[in-house]
Amino acid sequence: MLATAMSGSATAVGLAGNGNQVVCVDNNPAKVDLINQGKAPIYKNGLDDLITSCVCKSKTLRASTDYKDIAESDITFLCVGTYSSSCGGTDFTQIAQGRPRISAKYWL
Repeated sequence: MLATAMSGSATAVGLAGNGNQVVCVDNNPAKVDLINQGKAPIYKNGLDDLITSCVCKSKTLRASTDYKDIAESDITFLCVGTYSSSCGGTDFTQIAQGRPRISAKYWL
C-alpha cells in the first residue's frame, strides 16, 4: 500500500482485517509511527480501532518509510490524491511521483 491517507488507510485495514499481510509505505515518518503504534494517521470513524486490531492483535499490518518493503509484494496499491487541476481536469501529479518508487515488475 503506497500512501496512508484516507483511501490508503481504509484499504489497508480492509485487506489486513481479512488476514492479508499489509505493508503501508508513506514518506511521512509521523504517519508511519502512528500506524506502527496502532493509531490511525487520519480521522475516520472506527479506523483507529481497526488499525489497533490489525497492528497489535492480528499483526497483519505495519508501516514503513522504506519503499523496498513493497518490492516483493504480490500487489501494490498506489493510494495517492488525484485532485482537480486548475482547469477542471484530474491532476495525476502524485501518481506520477509515486509510480517510479514501485518495482518495475508491476508496470507492463
